[in-house]
Amino acid sequence: MLRGFALLNTMSLESASIRLLRVPRGYEDEYKNHLLCPARFVGLNHAKALTLSTLVVKYFCPAYGELLWDTFILDNLNHLELELRYNANYIEGLVNLLKFSPNLEAFYIRFKEARHIPRSQRKKKKAIENRSSWESRLEDIACLSYHVKIIRISNVDGTEIALELVKFLLQNGKVLEKMEIMPRNGERKQKSFSKLVAFPKASSKVVISFPEYGQRKIPWFDRGDSDPEYDD
Repeated sequence: MLRGFALLNTMSLESASIRLLRVPRGYEDEYKNHLLCPARFVGLNHAKALTLSTLVVKYFCPAYGELLWDTFILDNLNHLELELRYNANYIEGLVNLLKFSPNLEAFYIRFKEARHIPRSQRKKKKAIENRSSWESRLEDIACLSYHVKIIRISNVDGTEIALELVKFLLQNGKVLEKMEIMPRNGERKQKSFSKLVAFPKASSKVVISFPEYGQRKIPWFDRGDSDPEYDD
């Protein structure tokens, strides 16, 4: 995102898709205050639908840098599609986005696979992933309490961090009616996903389903990798 970038004259904006590529190593400090900040996104509050790539979601994490999102709101947004990594910072970015979207009615999440890791680096990569844990919690989030009825999550691999996110959405989705879980590569790890049925649910109406591959209604980013960024 360029320095000085801003969204102007967005009163008629209906939908927007935003990709953000990773800043080249060594330039993080130079671009820290220019890539993404609330001022850049003020015009998006008119949009009814948003599609966001992983790094955009990460920037909404409260722990990222010193960005302040306290007064930011997406009060017209009712449909959200986004990509997510198996990492606590990205999930906290999603939680913040939900807080900023009080009238959201439905959203799609696609967990994004990491690039291929050479065998020589896999042990180190696994250690990094194991340090990134996240636990569900009860939160009073307006859209989950009053509006969100449909959630679709694709490319789920059954790991603990993914299941904790599902648990979070079930615990806090008070009017949720439908949750679709789409395991990675169309394969269902029965032991992992059977836990979902026993998770506490805030909504007595919610139905959890596992659509077969051919039955999926896939958002644009599920047709392939939405962008080439990779963030360690």
